[in-house]
Amino acid sequence: RIVLKATGAVLCVAAGGGAAAYVVDEGFHRSVLFWTNVLPIFLQYKWVQANFAKLSEEDQEAEYQKLHNMHAPTIERLTLRLKGMYLKNCQFISTRDEFVPPQYMAFCKRSQNEVPTEFAPGQAKEILSKSLGRDADEIFEYWDETPCGAASIGQAHRARVRG
Repeated sequence: RIVLKATGAVLCVAAGGGAAAYVVDEGFHRSVLFWTNVLPIFLQYKWVQANFAKLSEEDQEAEYQKLHNMHAPTIERLTLRLKGMYLKNCQFISTRDEFVPPQYMAFCKRSQNEVPTEFAPGQAKEILSKSLGRDADEIFEYWDETPCGAASIGQAHRARVRG
C-alpha cells in the first residue's frame, strides 16, 4: 500500500512537471506536438508493412500510396507550424528527388521558396530600415510589399535601388 501511494505521488509529480514543461518550455512543447502527430502516422505505416507483407509488390505499393496521399498534407501543415529545423530538413530533402515519395517531395520542393510569411504588410520594410539605420524609402525608389519568395529564415521582395 505504501509503495502504491509512493508510486502515485511520483506519477503525479512527473505529470505536473511534464505539464509545466509543456507550457513553459517551447522546445518540449514542439517535441510533444511533433510526436503526437507523427507517431500515429508512423504506426500506420508499420501496420501496413506488417499486415500486407504477403501481398504482391503492386498491392503493397497501392496501400503505401494511400498512406502517402492521406498523410503528406498533415506532415506539410505540421512542418509549416513547427518551422525551424523541421522546415530546414524539408528544404534539404528537396535536393534529392528519390529520397521520399512524390506526395512528400512536392511540399519539400515548395519549402525552398513558398513558405507562408508571418510578416504583416510593411513589416519587412520596417525591419530592413532598422537594420540599415535609415529609412528604406531613402534607399529604394520602388519596393513591392508582396514577397516574391519566402523560406525558413526570411522573405524576398522586389525592389529598385535609387540612382
